[in-house]
Amino acid sequence: MLILDLKLGDVSGQDILKQLKDDHVTEDIPVIVYTAAVLEAGEVSKLVTGDPVRYQGVHVVQKPFELESLLALVQQVLTEPVS
Repeated sequence: MLILDLKLGDVSGQDILKQLKDDHVTEDIPVIVYTAAVLEAGEVSKLVTGDPVRYQGVHVVQKPFELESLLALVQQVLTEPVS
């Protein structure tokens, strides 16, 4: 599992996510993306544009978030069946 901030210094978190999902070696790694962007329903797909099947296993958390909420999501992701 990878926890990824979308707003990184020199590299976009979206670019890193795309590279992970484009590589058959890393495409199945579950990713939790966190962002300060205010998201409306359906906007998650804009963050991870592309084939929805390709982005299975990507979860989005908005900042600020409670640590307990993040830990619960991590637990959920770790117990999901691998595709």
